[in-house]
Amino acid sequence: MLTEEIINTYYTIGSNGLDLSKMEDDIDDNDVLNVLIPFLTSNPSINFVNLAGHNVRRDGLRALVNFPNLKGLDLSLNDLGNKGARIVATTTTLEYVDLSDNGISRAAKDLAANKTIKILKLYYNDLSDEDAKAFADNDVLEELNLASIGVGNATLLALAKRNKSLKRLDISSNEENITNTGILFFRKNNTLEELYLQDTEIEDLALEVLSTMTKLKKLDISNTGITNKGIIFFKNNSVIEELDIHRTEIEDESLEALATMPKLRRLNLSYTGVTSTGLLYFTNNATIEEFNLQKTEIEDEALESLITMSQLSKLNVASTGITSNGISHLRDNKTLEQLDLQGTKIDDTAFETLATLSKLKMINVSKTKVTGEAVTKFRAEHPGIEIVANDLLENGIEEEKTEATVSEPPSKKIKLSETAYSFIVEWQLPNNTGEEDDVEKESSPYSSPKG
Repeated sequence: MLTEEIINTYYTIGSNGLDLSKMEDDIDDNDVLNVLIPFLTSNPSINFVNLAGHNVRRDGLRALVNFPNLKGLDLSLNDLGNKGARIVATTTTLEYVDLSDNGISRAAKDLAANKTIKILKLYYNDLSDEDAKAFADNDVLEELNLASIGVGNATLLALAKRNKSLKRLDISSNEENITNTGILFFRKNNTLEELYLQDTEIEDLALEVLSTMTKLKKLDISNTGITNKGIIFFKNNSVIEELDIHRTEIEDESLEALATMPKLRRLNLSYTGVTSTGLLYFTNNATIEEFNLQKTEIEDEALESLITMSQLSKLNVASTGITSNGISHLRDNKTLEQLDLQGTKIDDTAFETLATLSKLKMINVSKTKVTGEAVTKFRAEHPGIEIVANDLLENGIEEEKTEATVSEPPSKKIKLSETAYSFIVEWQLPNNTGEEDDVEKESSPYSSPKG
């Protein structure tokens, strides 16, 4: 049973967000009406509430969607169904709504008619193209998440042709339903700033269209049919700042084009065939801040190129051929803040170089050849640097929990972000006590972004 005392354990006085998703006991309509609404009334600074994974239904739902102070509401995993979604659609105050995984199939037209919701998340529901196309005529939505709901090219074409308000669109994990055909009408699109197409059937020709989008800053085309031939279309692209192409068939040849992109800040090439030779194209790169090369074919000489990148602050080389000899190339680096070395071949001698990195805040040395004694010594000498060494837990080293943000929407643990309207889904890193492939679970906290 929910009480004010319980709520206070999850709330920081004066905060604008209240995250109740981690409560083990379900919150139902009675809890909302008798406890939560009075608490919100007494704490008017709260305008975001996370009730993911609870049991809110009808009367409690009506009270929440009409509560005047609320601007954001996460109701994912509440089994609201179409009736609940239609109640949410009546809101005149909410701007952020997450209805993911609620068994919704026939309420898209009601939600599309709403005139206050700017951010709507519907992943893991079951909408048809006929329903989802209704969002094409909504002129208020700025962000729409339709991942893993079964829609296809018809929805994508309708949105591309008719919608002029969307800035962020996630239509990922709709697999064979999304192909090059659905991308055609995005040619020279001048509204979308973020587009998520991972786990779809798009291929190289789609990139010719995507390269013409004049405001596209963030693009995820991971786990698709993209090859070197498609990446060539991005040569000298002056708009894209974040690009995720992990788990594609690209190789060194494509890196020449990527290295010409003057605004590229974040690049994910993990689980591809790139090698140290390809990274030579990034020598003296002055824009990339975050680089993910996990599970690629790079070896020690790659770090000779990477160390010349003047803005590089986060680097993931987990599960590669990097050794302590390669780490020596990083000596006295003044930009790296996070370094993921999980599953590499480094040993205790790497700590001598790591100690010279003046900006270093976090390193992951799990599943390497480093010893518990060396980790303990480094921690004592450098208390400001967080060390992740999960596989050494059994040897008596106390390890802090580390979490990784992922682009997919799992329902492991849901957390209210401090960023306005941004509820993010996080899960804990694996403890790396099993098979070698444990490292493949996107080991870094800066590996795969998503809204």
